[in-house]
Amino acid sequence: MLLAERYPDRRVAPETSTQLDLNIDSLGWVNLTLEIGEKTGVELDEEAIERIDTVRDLLREVASGASGTLHHVSPFERPEELLDDRQKRWLEPLGPERSAMARGMFANLVLEQAVGNRTWEEFLADRLS
Repeated sequence: MLLAERYPDRRVAPETSTQLDLNIDSLGWVNLTLEIGEKTGVELDEEAIERIDTVRDLLREVASGASGTLHHVSPFERPEELLDDRQKRWLEPLGPERSAMARGMFANLVLEQAVGNRTWEEFLADRLS
């Protein structure tokens, strides 16, 4: 359980008070709700947080949020589900021809930078201006 991991030195039970026993303040709620959202896909709003006094209340809000919303997709776990077709093409491998061309272009940039005896910042500033 998330709270047991966060508070290993405290007894966490359904009747445990989130404020009195676990000392969760407003910043603690921000961190906790973000972590709950990442792990379960349930985002708790301010109204839900106001209704939470005990661990039991927290579990009830997470359970009702999970049944009442669509599964939240984490952009870090499955980015392809959040992208349109135009954006998805950037996730595809380049292929042998484009990969060779990209390596050649990079080697050319490295050579130009080395011959000019400039830092990368100076070199890129000149190239981009």
